[in-house]
Amino acid sequence: MQQIADHFGARSQPHVRRLFERLDIPSRRAGTRPGSRIGGQSRRHIPDDRNLLYDLYWNRGMTLKEIGAQFGVTVFPAQNTFRELGIPVRPAYKRSVSITLAHRVEMLVPRSLPADIRAELCQELAIQILARKLKLADAEQAMAGLIRRAFKTCRGDYREISIDAPLGENGITLAELLEG
Repeated sequence: MQQIADHFGARSQPHVRRLFERLDIPSRRAGTRPGSRIGGQSRRHIPDDRNLLYDLYWNRGMTLKEIGAQFGVTVFPAQNTFRELGIPVRPAYKRSVSITLAHRVEMLVPRSLPADIRAELCQELAIQILARKLKLADAEQAMAGLIRRAFKTCRGDYREISIDAPLGENGITLAELLEG
């Protein structure tokens, strides 16, 4: 509106708006992009489909800017929709980086785990996703079972025993096995 007012030497932007209304000329609202539908029709918007948006963002690695562009809006309506739907977003430093499977797995696995367990869990999670045994979207729900399995793999059911303790049902000790 301001550009039109300046171009034709009109007094103000509201003056041009009233003129448009009087002549029944449709105009777009401030903040909408050219190409948006006008004249009472619905504007372009991000759909309120949480599963679709989650899939585009987390599973396909699209950025908020790319998702917004796909639906004909800027990044800000995309951010607002994600916030409204409770979809978590990646940290800002990750947005500009192409998110690989390794990065996604790294973000899912708790950092509080011991290093050997965490490494085993990251590897197991990546293998299951690549083998299509587990979807990335379902990994968070499966995490407790995967953590138990990683502890068992890394730490095993092994425990320290005395060299003189019986090893099995027959009562033979480790010392006797080593002697004989």
